[in-house]
Amino acid sequence: MAKSEEAKKDLYQNLDLSVLDRLMVAELLPARQDITMLRLIRVFRESLSFSQEELAILDFQPGPENQGLQWKDEGAARVGIKRVSVPVAIYLDLQEKLKQLNADKQLTAGHMDLYERLVG
Repeated sequence: MAKSEEAKKDLYQNLDLSVLDRLMVAELLPARQDITMLRLIRVFRESLSFSQEELAILDFQPGPENQGLQWKDEGAARVGIKRVSVPVAIYLDLQEKLKQLNADKQLTAGHMDLYERLVG
């Protein structure tokens, strides 16, 4: 492996994310940070986003009483899992956010799988 590839490997963590995971991770990303982190977040957020084809398959709709989102289960099965490269700085930030949510007793069932994979 070339040095540049080795260095890149140390700067990123691969995650396999479901539709729910992608939405949960996007929700956990900070809106305010320093300029370097905001640039990383912008690029990472794009990797989480859904393509036009995925949007058509999932058919997102508002949840009951306009709370949250709903999508077709068969659509989620068709879209499947997406592997994304997470910059280590963002990965560590996500871990800390999940730990804080747990400490504050604010985790939801939707966070569980993500928590177990990122925090342990």
